[in-house]
Amino acid sequence: ISAAGTGLYASSNLGVTWVTIASDRTASYQSFERSKNVLVATSDFYDDPLYWTGSSGTQSALLNVSAPLARYAINFQGFLTLLNTSTRKRGFYYEDENTQLTGDWGDAFDLPSSQDDEITSAFILRKKLYVSTKYRIFRVSFVGGNPDWSYVEVKDFGYVPRTVDKVVVKDVGEVIAGMSWDRRFRLFDGGDDRIISDNIEN
Repeated sequence: ISAAGTGLYASSNLGVTWVTIASDRTASYQSFERSKNVLVATSDFYDDPLYWTGSSGTQSALLNVSAPLARYAINFQGFLTLLNTSTRKRGFYYEDENTQLTGDWGDAFDLPSSQDDEITSAFILRKKLYVSTKYRIFRVSFVGGNPDWSYVEVKDFGYVPRTVDKVVVKDVGEVIAGMSWDRRFRLFDGGDDRIISDNIEN
């Protein structure tokens, strides 16, 4: 699947031919996340979240009329989570993956931070979920009950959007690599910062 201009396109033959599965997106960065048996699309311009079944000749459809407009989506511990919504920049909305297309999307909380902070990415590292804001990284776990989720701040820095990727480093294993908002390149392994560069001025 690929995004270009205002459309989303899918290919089943390694990019030889493409079919349009959506045509009404804003020409901005699009994000994709597999959640159970569908692919979920969100965007930096808070377009309607869509889902696609992956079947040949099918179009993307509205994820859910109740789902918030969000920049990022991630599936973890059987829940589809929508992050950084158009009305709550630190919002963490979640719905059971079995009811993601029909549920009310009424469960949510905000990660604690300053008013100018916002969620910039989320990633799963060593079977744990981490959510990055501009200024912090939180480890988030589903515990059930009231509240359903627990979170703890693990780092006092956060990643710049779209600079984050999971890589494997010899003798360390999986780490998250990316640029932090204090203009440093950082590798995060879930505990320690393995590499913190000097300031990058440009």
